[in-house]
Amino acid sequence: MPITPIQLALGGAVVFLFLVAMVWRAHIALPNRPSFKGKTVEAWLDNDAQCLRVMPRGEARTYAIPFGRLAFDFKPQTYVEARRVHHDGAPARTFGSIGPGGAFNGRTYEGSGGWSQTVTETHHTGLTNATLSVIDVPEALHRQWCGEDTKAQTRQVFLASLKGGEAEAFERWLRRHAKVLRPDVDRLRGQWRQQCDVWLSTCRRQRTGQGKPVVECFRFCHDGIRYLAVEDSGAILAARGDAPLLTDVGTSRALEGERLTVLRNCSQEMTFDLTPDDIKALQKLVRKGRLSF
Repeated sequence: MPITPIQLALGGAVVFLFLVAMVWRAHIALPNRPSFKGKTVEAWLDNDAQCLRVMPRGEARTYAIPFGRLAFDFKPQTYVEARRVHHDGAPARTFGSIGPGGAFNGRTYEGSGGWSQTVTETHHTGLTNATLSVIDVPEALHRQWCGEDTKAQTRQVFLASLKGGEAEAFERWLRRHAKVLRPDVDRLRGQWRQQCDVWLSTCRRQRTGQGKPVVECFRFCHDGIRYLAVEDSGAILAARGDAPLLTDVGTSRALEGERLTVLRNCSQEMTFDLTPDDIKALQKLVRKGRLSF
């Protein structure tokens, strides 16, 4: 059967639309490009200003995030729907048998009434929330590594609702350029470890006791070290901050369970968690009369 001109035209239109769709998808999804163009948002690397610029479609305003300070999060939009579900009860039933002489031996089971419950269901909207934030570097990372809150060091810059395909392409593009956009975590972590080693060695050099302390506790915070040393003489020394100065806390101390709290310079209170071995070491000093709480 010969192909009619109409069929030929329709086939050509289908091929053309397919090629247009493929070109568009490659245009927004190719991660190596220095710019991203989607239906909802545009973004590009501004090397002159050393920042990422984001511009919603249809707007002239741009949002700038300096290189090395980007944090992004993509979460599917969902909503929870509550509905009442009714369950029918069981009717009353009688079971039995007819014995000799026509006597009926039976037993009746009471039925149960119906009941209702509220059921919640989570539905996806098909959209994804894309959040771009700028973080304070390196303080936000220091707080994160110390288990501290980083909300004050994170500021939301851009929030948009993107369709699934565009959201995936945008996230892929950001990850492709993460080396430029996000902090150099490995380098910053190495610097942080070196700084922590300096703080710890500074505290240890200020000890006057011989050998290792009976108990030694320390932890690192974004603003310095918290250090505690209990000497064999019974002296309790503590230091705090980014320029730690080891001082004797005297009688400003309290032991509650496995936690030792000391007060340094009449204002700086510090609490340290002790191990079972630390507790035993303190008990020995107490029995020798060198320490009391």
